[in-house]
Amino acid sequence: MTMQRRVPPPLPPSVSAFNKQRKTFEAWLIERGSAVMQPTNPYEVSRFLGVSGECVVYRKANDTISHWANGADKAYRAFLDGTEWRAVKRGARDHRTVKLILSLAERDGWRCCYCTTTLDVETVTIEHFVPVTSGGNSHMANLSLCCHSCNAEASHMPVRAKIEMALRKHGVVNDG
Repeated sequence: MTMQRRVPPPLPPSVSAFNKQRKTFEAWLIERGSAVMQPTNPYEVSRFLGVSGECVVYRKANDTISHWANGADKAYRAFLDGTEWRAVKRGARDHRTVKLILSLAERDGWRCCYCTTTLDVETVTIEHFVPVTSGGNSHMANLSLCCHSCNAEASHMPVRAKIEMALRKHGVVNDG
């Protein structure tokens, strides 16, 4: 029996082909701990953080994509084929993080602040109501426990949108 090698999905050959999925790709990156940055020159199509630092997609003057630098191609292929990818390798939680989680659980209980799913120390994430990337801090007043899916959904929403999401999920307000 011969093993078939899996062929990786093709990368977009042009800027217009890349742009068709750009918003979805950037949202996918943010869900996985990346930060999308502004290009630094006219030949950069996309710039974002990856495991090895800044990943960049470059173009030629004729708008064909010429190069995927520093793992940008690996991130895009993972996006296309649904394989695991994170901007930062998730390590074991240190004792300070576990202590913070326990303090938040004592204050708020072991429930997601948005959907009220029951959580435990292995499945919980910490929600920053004002994201650190928007000037938020890691003070207890800005934090709560959250499930992975709600944390990804809330992502970089403004605080008001996060409150509305929580009220909607708690059944206090309708979408209409």
